[in-house]
Amino acid sequence: MGYAVEIKEREAILVVSTRLRVALSEMGEVLSRTFGEIYAHLATSGVEPAGPPFVIYAGEPAPGEPWDVEICAPISRPVEPPPGYRTQTIPGGPVAAVVHRGPYEMIGPAYDALSEWVGQHGRTFTGPPREIYMSEPDTPPERIETIVEWPVSEAPVPTGSGPKR
Repeated sequence: MGYAVEIKEREAILVVSTRLRVALSEMGEVLSRTFGEIYAHLATSGVEPAGPPFVIYAGEPAPGEPWDVEICAPISRPVEPPPGYRTQTIPGGPVAAVVHRGPYEMIGPAYDALSEWVGQHGRTFTGPPREIYMSEPDTPPERIETIVEWPVSEAPVPTGSGPKR
């Protein structure tokens, strides 16, 4: 699958979130349970979601080691979070983004495409990537849509582009 990389300006977003260390083998179950807890709390609090859920993936785990993840649900207004969660603002800024269509376990090439594009275009990654989950939990794996965003530096200034004297 080919990926079209886009540069977007991501706005800061208010979320209810929790940070966990999760083994890759347990990721699906933990995300399902955690998003269920967050959205149940929002429903009882009368707070509307303000976009699709996402996860920020910090670092890269060693084989067999858990991953440090921030599980986030965008919200329309501040809310008292449930125990073990917090309300915070995720900063905005430029991101390189691709859309992955298919099973989550096949998402690796999306990250490869972003890394290759960023290297070829003189930018650098400025923070951890996030996966934005656009599909409902019962979506068949081949129809799942996930946006992968990775914060990047501003566009480099081309050499020799300054004023002529």
